[in-house]
Amino acid sequence: EDKLLTGAYKIEDAKNVLRLRGTYKENKRIGDWYCFDASGKMVLRYNYTVNKLLSLEQTELAALIIKVIDKDEDVATNARIPVPICAIDQYKSLMEEELKDQLPAKLKAAKTKISAEIVAMVDANGEAKYIAYYQANGVEEKVNVYLRDKLFSLEWLPAKYNEKTYKSEVKFTTTFELDPASTSKRFIWTY
Repeated sequence: EDKLLTGAYKIEDAKNVLRLRGTYKENKRIGDWYCFDASGKMVLRYNYTVNKLLSLEQTELAALIIKVIDKDEDVATNARIPVPICAIDQYKSLMEEELKDQLPAKLKAAKTKISAEIVAMVDANGEAKYIAYYQANGVEEKVNVYLRDKLFSLEWLPAKYNEKTYKSEVKFTTTFELDPASTSKRFIWTY
């Protein structure tokens, strides 16, 4: 009725594997939030009450290229890196699906192989803007990628050094095939 999220919340993928679990109170995340990879292993735990990253599986970050943006070399090399509050494989899948949805219709009309670099530009407040540089049929393009699903907001912990936050870039590359004959639902939102 009031359209405020309150209570237990979880996200399962299309294979019914738990991917994210936590609690909302009046649309705000509270307490511990747990993130799980595609095998169901917990890879990240964050506490919103104390605003602290409690655990992070370091192997999760291997697929990402992360750069903290600052003129001070000490900050750029020693700052705590930005982290999305979800499993990295879920983040990558979400971004790929959003990119697929936002590609021109003419590319989606036939089987097409896409190679892309997806960049999250995370500001000092943890707000992110997404850009994809992709190549299809020998042509390179750039497109802004927008997260459209308002039931789940992807939150970022910004880069941080000596209690100050900084801008950063988080990149990954991907290759996938567009196939107009196949469609599937990636995640099931439950609250």
